[in-house]
Amino acid sequence: MADASRQIEMLLFDAALQIGDESMRATFLDLTCAARPDLRVRLEALLEARLQSDAYFSGVTEACTVDVEPFDPTAFADGPAPSDRIGPYRLLERIGEGGCGVVYLAEQESPVRRRVALKVIRLGMDTERVIARFEVERQALAMMDHPHIAHVLDAGTTPTGRPYFAMEWVRGRKITDFCDEHRLGIRPRLELFIEVCQAIQHAHQKGVIHRDIKPSNVLVSMQDGKMEPKVIDFGIAKATDGSELTPGLTEAGGQPMGTLASMSPEQAASGGIDVDTRSDVYSLGILLHELLVGRPVFDPVELGAAGYPAALEILLHREIPIPSSDIAALYPADAAALAGCRGTDVAKWISTVRGDLDQVVLKCLEKDRSRRYETVNGLALDLARFLANEPVLARPAGRLYRFRKFVDRNRAACVSVLLITLTVLAGFAVSTGMYLRENAALKEQQRLRQIAETARSAEAKLRQQAQARANVSKASLLLSQGKTDEADAVLRQTPLDTIEPSQEATGVFRGLGDWHLLHHRWKAAAECYMLLPLANRFIPSEAIPDTGDMIRTAPALVMAGMGDAYEEHRALLLDRFTGTSNPNAAEQLIKMCLLRPASPELIQRLQASAEFLRKQSAAENPWRPMLVNTALALYELRCGNPEEAIVWADLALPLVESDPSAGSGDYQAYLHSILLMACRQTGDSTRAAAEKDAVESYLEAHGEEFIKLSPAANTNFVPVVERALAVILVREALGAE
Repeated sequence: MADASRQIEMLLFDAALQIGDESMRATFLDLTCAARPDLRVRLEALLEARLQSDAYFSGVTEACTVDVEPFDPTAFADGPAPSDRIGPYRLLERIGEGGCGVVYLAEQESPVRRRVALKVIRLGMDTERVIARFEVERQALAMMDHPHIAHVLDAGTTPTGRPYFAMEWVRGRKITDFCDEHRLGIRPRLELFIEVCQAIQHAHQKGVIHRDIKPSNVLVSMQDGKMEPKVIDFGIAKATDGSELTPGLTEAGGQPMGTLASMSPEQAASGGIDVDTRSDVYSLGILLHELLVGRPVFDPVELGAAGYPAALEILLHREIPIPSSDIAALYPADAAALAGCRGTDVAKWISTVRGDLDQVVLKCLEKDRSRRYETVNGLALDLARFLANEPVLARPAGRLYRFRKFVDRNRAACVSVLLITLTVLAGFAVSTGMYLRENAALKEQQRLRQIAETARSAEAKLRQQAQARANVSKASLLLSQGKTDEADAVLRQTPLDTIEPSQEATGVFRGLGDWHLLHHRWKAAAECYMLLPLANRFIPSEAIPDTGDMIRTAPALVMAGMGDAYEEHRALLLDRFTGTSNPNAAEQLIKMCLLRPASPELIQRLQASAEFLRKQSAAENPWRPMLVNTALALYELRCGNPEEAIVWADLALPLVESDPSAGSGDYQAYLHSILLMACRQTGDSTRAAAEKDAVESYLEAHGEEFIKLSPAANTNFVPVVERALAVILVREALGAE
């Protein structure tokens, strides 16, 4: 954080130093230091010290002037004289200049004779900051050892103390001009660009970021018939190991050194401070766009005329054009000329660039650097995939896209396979036609056979149904004559799935079920009763409780140990009778659904019926309160409300004890079992012991007949059902200990 604050302070100092007018300088300080008075004090002190030192050293310079002619590199505007030398190098001609240095073609005469490019710092540019930038390039190039990066051969200083260095002389043209002059197509351009990427990747591996990649810094020449690119000018490079090769590589006012048209948004916005290797990826994307399209992404003339703030706004927010769309937007004459420079026509040019190359360029030029290629090597590999007709990572790889790439890679093989496939398909089509005609005849024969078989099956089913109706009628007649065994035997000869629902069938199932029930054949009774819902669908739901069908099935299923069938049965009861307005149906629904503990969802569905019964408890019929109170006691017990269960059971028990028809004691045992389980849940051990004594006393009085249900003394199924209900709850109450 301290280094960053120091850099910001130096940037503001440089900017203020460039403002000659004192009032304008004061206004600048007011605006930039409004929130930092301490910063303004330091800046004013630095400015005052700088002005005093300038005045002092100007006097010293005048006093110390001697008649010595220092070497002036800028004196060779028309070319150096043959005798002009710097160290062991004889200057031949001026071949270029950069922001802080002049480049000469020079000849080294010893210890070897060769021509070199000699870069010397400009006269008047030998400030500490410029010398530092110059030293950056010398250090950066000295670290490189790659065939596509210009080598540093020597370094030194002029007699006047200006640094220089000699580097490999690259006889080449900038990459865009070279490609156009040699009419290179898209493939050779990409192959050349990949070699440039490899050079930049090498620099990154050495810990150096170039930060000024542009066409003029990539020179290409022909060497032994092969194109040789060279990356030059690492003058504003930055080290990636955390320590910059030189700090604050910015011009006055905080504008970063470099070419705005090729600069990444983060480099432009941060003054060149906040950059990493992905900044070079962006600049390479700018270069790749120009190689493909023939013009830069951003117009350098527009950026230069706009001024730094407006140019920065363009770099940060202007949308990057899609390369293929950029080509399509060219004037026809310009497009034809540029296509000719690529050895193709406009349509094929656009077709080649559209798709994969569009996505590669756009990935390089993402404003958010986290969405670019992480490394230059990643960019180079994606371009290599494109050249090899493989899917590129910059583009979502769907199945169709992968298949198309596979075909492009294996075009000859795919064409051969296609021809073979078409031949096979043609033969297959002929044979298939013949097969289909034969198969159609076979299918028609099969259809006619199926029609005949269906008719025979329908006839057989009708005969079975007719026989079933006859058997049901016969069983009904036998039941009416009291010949139950014979009726059961007749019905057992009839498949149940052939018996059609009818009132007569309902009577048969009910009668046989009762007969099995009276003989304690629980499973056989349950099987008959389970057919009642299908048969008695002709009976209105309100009338079913009066038939006793609701109270027959559930006890038989539980006594037979058919737990899964019981769960299905009580779900069926809930579906049909929930919300009933018949008190008998509501009372029977609760008692039959709660013979076993139930889930909270099932109990919730019984809530409406319980609320309905609470309003019926004061009915005039003496049996109605007893039945209702008993049902509510069981409901509250299953709900986990033992106190409420005890209240309702205590209301029902006196009614049962006072009714002569309840003298068998089954209902007492039923209610005492509810009370026993409820008292245990409330923790009333005294009452629980008393209820247990009552149940056990009743068991002793009835002996084995209570548990085993001795043969019925009459043909009424109700006592058997009541005894079964008592047995179910007594077993649960005593088995819970």
